[in-house]
Amino acid sequence: MKSRAATWRLRSRRALTVASRLLMAAVVVGWSMFLHPSKLGGQAEYVIVSGRSMEPVLRTGDLAIVRRQASYATGQVVAYRIPEADVGGGMLVIHRIIGGTTADGLLLQGDNRDHPDMWRPRGDDVVGTLRWHIPHAGTVLVLLRSPLVVAVAAGLTAFWLVAMRGKAAGGRGPADSEPAPWVPIRPPSAMVPGFFSCHR
Repeated sequence: MKSRAATWRLRSRRALTVASRLLMAAVVVGWSMFLHPSKLGGQAEYVIVSGRSMEPVLRTGDLAIVRRQASYATGQVVAYRIPEADVGGGMLVIHRIIGGTTADGLLLQGDNRDHPDMWRPRGDDVVGTLRWHIPHAGTVLVLLRSPLVVAVAAGLTAFWLVAMRGKAAGGRGPADSEPAPWVPIRPPSAMVPGFFSCHR
């Protein structure tokens, strides 16, 4: 009986290991195909929404994931960069297409706006069309990039390393162990690669 139970546990662990590896592989493949950031050679861009122009579809603090397409049609919500020659050039805006073409310039308008945008972006200015959005996720990312949160996380990590070193050395506590290792604190902008842009 014991040998059967041991064999069953061994098979269960193996099956769980195989399933977890398959799930991880599926996640990696899905991310590579659909969520790979454009700055790493992919087709996706991540936008932290700021402003009320796209309410109720998008709200301040939402994380919008847009993906580049070969063509765009009226009714789609797209993110585009304001042409460099125009006022606000380079800024990212996410609004709905209400007319125009990528060749002659798209006409866009926020769902919560009474008038269309003053800019007429062309195909090269469009970053992508909205595929998914995660409410409030952008706010969380902004908080994680704040200097205070980075400093607290670095401090807790250093304390944990010291505590673990003390236990490995024979149960000594942080006060009796060696000085804490220097933990570099990266600037906030380095905490999350520059895949995220703000829309106002």
